[in-house]
Amino acid sequence: MALTDVPVELSSTPSIVDGGNAAAITIDSSENVGIGTSSPSSTLEVAGSSNSTYLKIGGDDASNGRALTFTSSASASFNGAVHTINALSSQGVIAFATSSTERLRITSSGNVGIGVTSPQRVLTLSKSDSTGVQTQYTNSTTGVGLGDGFTVGIDGSENAEFWNYSNTNMLFANNGTERMRLDSSGKLLVGTTSGSGSSAPDNSSSASDAGVRISGDGYIGIGNNTNQSLYLNIIGADGAIADFRKNGTTVGYISTIGGDFVVGSTSGSDAALRMDGTNNQIYPSNATGSSRDNAISLGASNVRFKNLYLSGGINFGDASGGTSYSAGNAANLLDDYEEGSWTPTIAHNDGSGSIPLTVSEASYTKVGGLVYVRGYLTLVNPNGNAGTSSPYYGIRNFPFDPTNYGSWNLVYTSGNNASYGGYSSSASFYFLLPNSTSPHGTGHVSGTAFNAYGSNLTMMFDAVYRTNA
Repeated sequence: MALTDVPVELSSTPSIVDGGNAAAITIDSSENVGIGTSSPSSTLEVAGSSNSTYLKIGGDDASNGRALTFTSSASASFNGAVHTINALSSQGVIAFATSSTERLRITSSGNVGIGVTSPQRVLTLSKSDSTGVQTQYTNSTTGVGLGDGFTVGIDGSENAEFWNYSNTNMLFANNGTERMRLDSSGKLLVGTTSGSGSSAPDNSSSASDAGVRISGDGYIGIGNNTNQSLYLNIIGADGAIADFRKNGTTVGYISTIGGDFVVGSTSGSDAALRMDGTNNQIYPSNATGSSRDNAISLGASNVRFKNLYLSGGINFGDASGGTSYSAGNAANLLDDYEEGSWTPTIAHNDGSGSIPLTVSEASYTKVGGLVYVRGYLTLVNPNGNAGTSSPYYGIRNFPFDPTNYGSWNLVYTSGNNASYGGYSSSASFYFLLPNSTSPHGTGHVSGTAFNAYGSNLTMMFDAVYRTNA
């Protein structure tokens, strides 16, 4: 078909009249119709100048206020680069349908609905039944099948879904920085990108690896480079802060009672320790922090602690099982234990007439107010060195001053020493002589008697006495 121009003066239809006697509608040999162009490239082509409305259709009132318009406008330096389809009415809606069913709608407020005619959000996806609805994101690597890429939506049970079909990480970020990820193995990582190895937050020594990792098998690892790694806070009433269980049964806990810290086990009759910071005390309690007097042991006969370091003492109960630890019950306080060596001397009660000797060994053990001493003296030379004939010769220079009176034993002596030991006072372990009928006597050894023992003697002795030191 040849190109045909319809002159306006020959046309009987007002709508194709061109006041300039130019062709208004062109029908080319391919039966393409051009409006505003003499060279239509498609079945119908409507052309307009830059920044103009080139097509208006569907108006049903005098002003065509309900019409749909097509407008082209300039973008930057390109004329006609922006095309606008506009439903002019304030109630205007643009809907798209297939198979005579509406599929997508743009409301007059600008909301977009897919599968819904009244979208209440900027974008709403819906189905008319109770099956799942999702959006899908794919590329050439993920594939474009139904089970590819990443989907967001709800399933048929109305559960919200974020579903990654690929073996890759899911990242969450704000302020342009990744804050959290769900890695391909299922670990949730917060503040870190490493879920295993030496750079994991609970394995690393580097401050840059701080964070949290949580795995699906119940493992939680935490690393912090500035403050505490874990805060547990119970608000309001006393109670458990942490509950530790095995097979669903509580076996231990951390709790608070009256502002005190309680930690222990709930098995059996409860064995716990309550930390009383107000009174600087730690005492045995049950799960609720109530005291358990005389009920919990520290260690066992075959499972013992090694060393106990104390700056104070140990206070024992009364023989009757009482628990009064007042000043009047101070005898129950074991506040000292000490071991060491000492340097015994032999002299008169007043300190005169010191006897030459060599201390081969002399040691003591002090438990509370009870002192045990032992000595091994050699080269004891009293001959001519005991400077007085007065009695009261004895062993002196105790590691702790004795109180009251006691006894001591001279377990071995050489030479002519007839003393068996004697009694002790606050000054000396006195040598005593046996009387004529018994090895036990009351005769004190004088300087004269002691001189008679000879020289180069050996003495071994021990004693137990009390002290207030």
